[in-house]
Amino acid sequence: MKQLLQYPTISVIVPVYNVQDYIIRCLESIAAQTYQGDMECILVDDCSTDQSPQLIEQFISSYQGRVAFRLIRLDHNQGQSAARNVGFRASKGEMFTFVDSDDWIEPNMYEELYQYLSNDPKALFVTSGIIAELSEGPEYGHANTDKYEEGSIIEPYHFLELLLATGTNYALWNKLYRKEFCVIPFRDGINIAEDFLFFYDNCKAQLGKDVHFITTPKSYYHYIIHSGSTMNQDSQSPKQWYIDFLLAMTYVLDDCHNTYPDLYDIQLKRFASVYGFYFYDIVNNKVLTTFRKETLNKLNKYVRVIDKQRFSIMTRIDMHVASYFLNGYYLARYTATFRKRIKLSFRR
Repeated sequence: MKQLLQYPTISVIVPVYNVQDYIIRCLESIAAQTYQGDMECILVDDCSTDQSPQLIEQFISSYQGRVAFRLIRLDHNQGQSAARNVGFRASKGEMFTFVDSDDWIEPNMYEELYQYLSNDPKALFVTSGIIAELSEGPEYGHANTDKYEEGSIIEPYHFLELLLATGTNYALWNKLYRKEFCVIPFRDGINIAEDFLFFYDNCKAQLGKDVHFITTPKSYYHYIIHSGSTMNQDSQSPKQWYIDFLLAMTYVLDDCHNTYPDLYDIQLKRFASVYGFYFYDIVNNKVLTTFRKETLNKLNKYVRVIDKQRFSIMTRIDMHVASYFLNGYYLARYTATFRKRIKLSFRR
């Protein structure tokens, strides 16, 4: 493991898409960092249709501080995963981090997180708390601040256990990383639960190495919840988000089935829990979502696996009821489409 240079460069990677109401506050918070070393901020615009890139260019042209801001504009919309990969490949720092373009950070964030990595050469990243707040109101909650004591050490395998068992602590932006942590880029084409898979891939790549991660309960990152957030977009409802998250879990189940049976069992239990709970929620709220047949088949595969395992009777009932509604909806949608085609053929 490399020793950190005295005040190494920190690269801040910011994917940008339609955040004209929030981007300036985000940039100002990065510019206000008290970290004494060099910093670069790489903004990757994913073909915004609002004034976000123009506002960024105006900010950069008038900015005279020591943070090196750069704007990269993609030629077609590719999603968050691709934007982050572009930013990471363009980065030059010995350490890196992410900020979402509608959020903002406390001025001492990187100065204090750097100290943890500076004092522990085997630590690949340090994770901190999150301050969640509404865009038009005060902060209303802190997350991940009470799970660990100051300076707790987490081995990669234990982090994977927590990740797969609880689905928490995989936020990208409340952390500061050594560059060596990112062995595997974000998976192309996956823009929901991409952070979950990013941590799974890269933590798994660290297994067997003499490395670890460290924590602090302090909160520096302001996570802003508003109508344009991923969890609130009309095109990506919270219910649809959970379906995509379930699909991401099937990737993990496929991957670790033969190599890490303990992790497979942990993820299978989490899959059963999320599947049953959130599909009841979908049905009760009459939320209709769009499924591809491949997605349905992938989910059903693990419904059948769970049915053969020693899960509680209630868990298995939940799974079957949820599966009934999911498959019933898919069949109803297919039948309606078929009938529509028949009617059109008769009209010709």
